[in-house]
Amino acid sequence: MDNILFYTCAVVDNKIWFVSMDSYFMNIDINTKRTAFIRPKDMGQAVIKLVTYRMLVNSDNLYWLEYDAQRLVKYSVIENTCKFYEMPPIDCKGDECFAGIALYNQKIYMFPRYTPCLIIFDIINEKFFVRNDLYRILNKPPLQKEKEFLFRSHQLDDTIFFLRRENIDACINTVIKYQLGNGNYETFALSKEIENPVNLCYGENYLYILCADTSLYRIDAYDNITEKIYVSENADESFLSIALTKRSLYLLPSKSENIKIIDLNTLHAKNFDKYPADFRYEVKNYSKYHGYYENERYIFYGNRSANYILRIDKERDLLEWLKPQLPTQEEELDYYLKTQNDIVCDESRLGMEMIFESVRQKREQEVNGINALVGTDIWKKITKDV
Repeated sequence: MDNILFYTCAVVDNKIWFVSMDSYFMNIDINTKRTAFIRPKDMGQAVIKLVTYRMLVNSDNLYWLEYDAQRLVKYSVIENTCKFYEMPPIDCKGDECFAGIALYNQKIYMFPRYTPCLIIFDIINEKFFVRNDLYRILNKPPLQKEKEFLFRSHQLDDTIFFLRRENIDACINTVIKYQLGNGNYETFALSKEIENPVNLCYGENYLYILCADTSLYRIDAYDNITEKIYVSENADESFLSIALTKRSLYLLPSKSENIKIIDLNTLHAKNFDKYPADFRYEVKNYSKYHGYYENERYIFYGNRSANYILRIDKERDLLEWLKPQLPTQEEELDYYLKTQNDIVCDESRLGMEMIFESVRQKREQEVNGINALVGTDIWKKITKDV
């Protein structure tokens, strides 16, 4: 294994938990950087799939939605067990079926991107509820061909903000502010100068809107004044994610590579340049940072491309890089043998010698299993006849 790539993550017990893009369930110890494969107990024939968007933490339990929106997964860190809940059906296009997922007051709120409903999972009762009250404000379908009801979201405490792109060509875009506890909401239209928004975040009484052309807008929550505070002069730059601290705003790259830092007091922008000496992006054809986990102190980003994991220290206003200690081929092979129903190995990672060894061990296990079963049957037959 040359690198560990994953879409999103969560942090529990000082470990980063994730499902890798190879569908390995893993964690990384933040202190030692040691990587471990996780084999939940009593999985049977169940297989853990890739994770969409975000992972949630509720006490010592992780919750996440699988990329195809078929199941909600609960993993107990203490018990090392997985539980799967079949999701209510929704429309799904690609691997981003949800505009947002949030945890509040022992309930998980799931906002589909293409289906006009709100799905709520009651953690205590382990039941789903489907509601349509949010969409009463959407009295007409969006004018896009994709029928995208909601786009990006940002959660701040008990409030979640949504981007809704009603008509991209006509620059008709709105923001929905939704209260998770009581279901109250309000909407406001964005200025038509904001074209093709791709993400948003909220902090210190300002709403920030990032657009596909790298333009960044700041909207005052009190007087609703919109101002453009940044646009890149480099035509090759592109951004998709926003991270906010009290002093800075970080624009994280999409298909380009630069991380932009904007001072919120002066609005001066500069490129981040303090990378580790061996830092590199290995995959360059899609967004570098998208899924994330945020707690009071840090923001951890899913590692979709680099050989380091990005962590933002909000208190010290610093970007930090964590380099995982990669598992050995033997550890990866052991995980294969104990978790895969079919022995399908990736030659590019394990190599032919390791693959042959995996087949030999698999066959040896099967033969030993058959011999043990035959011996048991013979013994039962003998004792019964006697």
